[in-house]
Amino acid sequence: MAMRHRVGCMLSLALLSQLLRTPNFAKPASIKSKFQPGREDRDLYVKLELGAADESESVEGLSSKDRDLINSMVTGGNNRDWFTVLRAFGACSQTIAPQFNFAMAAALKCGQFKKGIAIFDELCASGVRKTLKSYCCAIRLSGELGSRDRIMALWTEAQQDALWESDEQALSLMCAALYASSKVGNVTFAATLLDLMQKRGKPLNVIDWNQGIDACAVAGEAGAASFLFDNMIKAGVKPNIISFALLVGAHSGKPVARICEAARRLKDHDVLPDSAFFEELVCAIFGARQLKMNTMIRAEDTIAVVRDASVSRRAEAWRVIQEAKAEGLHLSSLVQLFEASLQKVAGFPTI
Repeated sequence: MAMRHRVGCMLSLALLSQLLRTPNFAKPASIKSKFQPGREDRDLYVKLELGAADESESVEGLSSKDRDLINSMVTGGNNRDWFTVLRAFGACSQTIAPQFNFAMAAALKCGQFKKGIAIFDELCASGVRKTLKSYCCAIRLSGELGSRDRIMALWTEAQQDALWESDEQALSLMCAALYASSKVGNVTFAATLLDLMQKRGKPLNVIDWNQGIDACAVAGEAGAASFLFDNMIKAGVKPNIISFALLVGAHSGKPVARICEAARRLKDHDVLPDSAFFEELVCAIFGARQLKMNTMIRAEDTIAVVRDASVSRRAEAWRVIQEAKAEGLHLSSLVQLFEASLQKVAGFPTI
């Protein structure tokens, strides 16, 4: 039975990839949602282990000074101290790829994506042979920068490397590419990767499926998101609250009935909603998912959205907000602004 599900899933993903050969690509989001960092531990993004760079990567032949400098890069990255990382990288010999890899991994942790990809460019120019970790870091950095072309160029280059012959290394590369595809909303590539991962022997888990659905959410591809979600269920993988939040997010701006239908699926799987889910749902109702990407949101922003919204969208958003409060959940600052805007613009009661 499990094998039948797996084969059926592979065929379905291959079909989705064919159907989306000319997808509706959305502009990539450049700033993470305030809820996203907390979600890294809750099955949305694969953590930056040594699919990128960590202490297990060989540094054989390096001097004690270079080893100490690598330790400084690791410490700097963990502490989000980019100055320490940059100083250590500049002082090291830069003779083997791991030195560059540790710096790139630290750049990812510190949010220094442009600096990180510049270090990869230095690696390319140095003539030092790149490793699996080099490609994984560079692909992730390119995803953070929203660079679709760079992601695909790196993917193609890595496939020409001997590492592609190893299932384990190829799967590490695919995980990095899936992460990047979710960042830029490349639905076709995400579906292709999920299919390839299974063909190379990886049973897909909720993290893999969530990243595929996330790509759909970024691209605004509601149909593709539902397709992937359904295939996850058919494959016997239990969705989590992140799965449902992303499914709802992919329906942003769609008819209210479709958004509500996507949201109701949460109850079918006995998953409890949280504040982040309700934020995603309210934004989807207003077709304002882009507001989640802003670090500084003003009351004027939500007032403008509410003012332009239909009566039915206002009513449904108000109902959802009151439901969240009845559940005893703390409203995010964005949802609080929407509640205040609904009271100001549409005359909903002050509670």
